[in-house]
Amino acid sequence: YIMPTRQKANYKNNQFKQNKSASNGDSQSRKEIKTIFKSNSDRVQEVKEKLNSIDEKLINLAERLDSPETIMEIKKVLEFQASFYNYSFHNQMFLFFQSIERNYYLEQVASFQQWKSLKKDNKENVHVRKGEHGFYVLVPVEYTIYERDEEGNYILDSENEKIPELDENGEIKKGLTFKLGYVFDVNQTNAKELGIYKKLAYRNNETLIDESIMNKLIESIINRYKLNIEFKNIGAAGGYYKKSENLIVINNSEEKTVANKISTLFHELGHFLMHSSDEDTFRRDKAEGEAEGFSYILSSFFGIENKSELYIKSWGNNADEFKATLENISTTAKKAIRELNLEKI
Repeated sequence: YIMPTRQKANYKNNQFKQNKSASNGDSQSRKEIKTIFKSNSDRVQEVKEKLNSIDEKLINLAERLDSPETIMEIKKVLEFQASFYNYSFHNQMFLFFQSIERNYYLEQVASFQQWKSLKKDNKENVHVRKGEHGFYVLVPVEYTIYERDEEGNYILDSENEKIPELDENGEIKKGLTFKLGYVFDVNQTNAKELGIYKKLAYRNNETLIDESIMNKLIESIINRYKLNIEFKNIGAAGGYYKKSENLIVINNSEEKTVANKISTLFHELGHFLMHSSDEDTFRRDKAEGEAEGFSYILSSFFGIENKSELYIKSWGNNADEFKATLENISTTAKKAIRELNLEKI
């Protein structure tokens, strides 16, 4: 909940390791990606088809937001994004829908070469087992932009070589396109047998989430975002964010478990990150939906089951709005996980 700026302070009782080379697509908007794909090459066409398939699946979700099954599917998407936060939104969607289609639980993925580079005590290498089929992802490919004449032909120098275009700083201009690459899950390798892959003990085990973890989270949030965080008994509400005081208040009731408080903390942090600059213009129902989606991802990152309402009906009036909301939630959560260094907590 976002506490309105003009509301009084005595407010009461009102009521979320992967292949880095494949994760850089976040900075490319959907329009920019479409602009890049101008070639008729088979490679580009294949990428286009994969992107279109993701669009179709997301449109299908957006068209049945009233269905309880859709809510469960979206929760699975958000949980998946928590595990694969290092990937771009489109690669998260690629991997998620492939895992569903192949009925395969993805745990941690890396490229063939990344797995191969891992060794046990600098001796035995990790390897992908024979016969395993990878999962496709978008891989960014940088290319040099060359000078062309008015007819689109390359301009050549005295040695018959293409001439790179230079920017205003005299640096060679680069463009970005994408190709399909493949990653493999840890269970398609011998990494576990070698003892190289280990998960943190409290992942997917809410009973191990204690106050020490919550205190580390609070310290990290305060240090990174300069927020004030207080615990008070505030009635039925889980907490609220008050922009005018740069303040998050969490309900300190004995009925609230540590996991409850952490999920609420993430919800209010979501408001701070996504809504603090446009408080007077956003739709409150949509803001609550976005903050709860953000909380669901970060809570899932710690293995906390967030049982509160996702408000998915507020995520958009059409498929484009729905996709934009989901991408905004995913991108903001990914940014927060990195900025707060949650892997170290």
